[in-house]
Amino acid sequence: MERDRIYQKWKHYRANISPPNDFSSKVMEQIHEYERDKNRGLIAGLLSQIYFLPNHAMRLVFALALSLLGLYRLFHVTVNILVP
Repeated sequence: MERDRIYQKWKHYRANISPPNDFSSKVMEQIHEYERDKNRGLIAGLLSQIYFLPNHAMRLVFALALSLLGLYRLFHVTVNILVP
């Protein structure tokens, strides 16, 4: 059958995939970064989890903005509960 031939071809292709040359160095780098993050304080550890921003200052501004948004939402919910 055609499906079996396609499946066997796919299975053979997937079995022969090898990792990239720098795979082990990337894994070890991530392990070392994780160990460094464990030894940081709470705020620095949280800021290091914001990977999509390129530098520390932008991460700090982003975290501050999220904190202010959270405080605003908490205030808004509290006022709406207390004021009929």
